[in-house]
Amino acid sequence: MSNTILLLVCAAGASIVLANGSAPPPLKLPSVPIIFKAENIDPIVNYPVAFMRVFRADPDGRAVAIPFQIDEMNVYGDFVFNTSRPYDQANHIFDRLDELTLMSGDLGVRKPPTRWPRNNKPYRLYEVVTSRRATRNTFYVAIFLKNTPLRAVKTYVQFSPVTSTIETENYRLSLNKRNYLAIERVWFKLNNKQVPLIDWSSFYLKLDFKYFLTFEEDQDSIETKMSVWKAGPVRTVIRVDFVWKVLKLKLNPGFFTEMSFFADSLHLPALISSPFDNNKILNSGSEMYYGFAMVENPHALSIETNMPRYRTKQSEQHSALLRYWLGMHAPEYAVLVNMRSNARLRASRFAPALFTSGRPAARLVRRKANVPHNERVNVAVYFDLTRFPKGEQRLGLQSVFVNRKLSPAGQQQRTRQIYVRDINVVKL
Repeated sequence: MSNTILLLVCAAGASIVLANGSAPPPLKLPSVPIIFKAENIDPIVNYPVAFMRVFRADPDGRAVAIPFQIDEMNVYGDFVFNTSRPYDQANHIFDRLDELTLMSGDLGVRKPPTRWPRNNKPYRLYEVVTSRRATRNTFYVAIFLKNTPLRAVKTYVQFSPVTSTIETENYRLSLNKRNYLAIERVWFKLNNKQVPLIDWSSFYLKLDFKYFLTFEEDQDSIETKMSVWKAGPVRTVIRVDFVWKVLKLKLNPGFFTEMSFFADSLHLPALISSPFDNNKILNSGSEMYYGFAMVENPHALSIETNMPRYRTKQSEQHSALLRYWLGMHAPEYAVLVNMRSNARLRASRFAPALFTSGRPAARLVRRKANVPHNERVNVAVYFDLTRFPKGEQRLGLQSVFVNRKLSPAGQQQRTRQIYVRDINVVKL
């Protein structure tokens, strides 16, 4: 499924002068993933993937190979894993919804390369200038018909299916091997030390059917299975399928997600299929949440968001939006969350609500009978399921882990979405 909606933490680029009249030191922009759909960077389309390489240009004119990844997508916008499933076979051509991904920190100057590795000049060369506010904001896509150069060797994400662990330079994340819906732990990597950030995650679902039964479920009754995964130098993608156990029956609710892990972020674009109009069959109070047990007391963090608070008059009157954001800032790190809705959900007044409690993970109960669900987590996003319309709906959720203190200019970006996007594609 599509995950082109991407939260990127960039500098505002405003002109600032210090009290002594000098300019402040330039803000160092973090290296974040850039994702382009093939249809959005025309004319770089319909080339065999094996013939494509990506370079940056150095000021001396050298072409330097940079890590990149091409992920093929099917007609429904889902990742292709080359399994026996329908519509899961690659054609090995960069076309339609296929995605080209690289890291913004690998961009170079806007200067067409003149010095190529082994003097192997490409057959075709395309220049892509992005909107990144920095001198290094450009990359080059080269097409080789023969003697295609080797790829860059650097890999930003390591995944172990044996331990279900994601490892990057910025964070370490462990998934529950028995239930991929649950995160076991997340550690920040700060100054050569690992600092625990999240102790566990929790999922809760309440379905109160009109004239029928009421079901309350959590991650222990929603089975999840990693059906397939693939890894590249820039991101690792995992497909997770869900099965709901109800009254000793196993039902497939048509819910799956494809989790993408990058050097600094986690993306969860989920597809949810509802066979009914929930407003007609569910009573008020039918809801779900996905939450975390953060090691620190969330009330000790600086939290800003455009989400209403859970179960307040504000949440009842809140107008649905197309995009929601959340920023949690500590002295040494920040966690930024971006969620993308859609026009149909907005028309149904479907909106998330933020829940927080003033207790650290050490004072929460992970699993115990008769414990209220909101005592298992201290940060959660709730959804009113009565606002969910019939049919398939896509939700995009991105979490960005910033393992350093953000500058004031960087913190200002928590209030809006900023894209690194192409502003010019030229065939050279």
